[in-house]
Amino acid sequence: MRIATFLPSAPTFWLPLGRRGQPPADEDALLAAACALGDRFLGLQGARELEINPLFVHPRGSKRLVAVDALVKT
Repeated sequence: MRIATFLPSAPTFWLPLGRRGQPPADEDALLAAACALGDRFLGLQGARELEINPLFVHPRGSKRLVAVDALVKT
């Protein structure tokens, strides 16, 4: 499944749209990071699960996001 197809059905998809007076998040940066992380995760021998929490996506056009913590379960 393509991530760009899945993202709109995700429970947190409202994040890129902006809420509570916040500017819209950089959806392109989020998609690029999701694809890059997915590719890297699939390349890890024995990895079963990837968790990133929290992930801060900066305003649209910034091309910036920050993963504060990540866990890979094997």
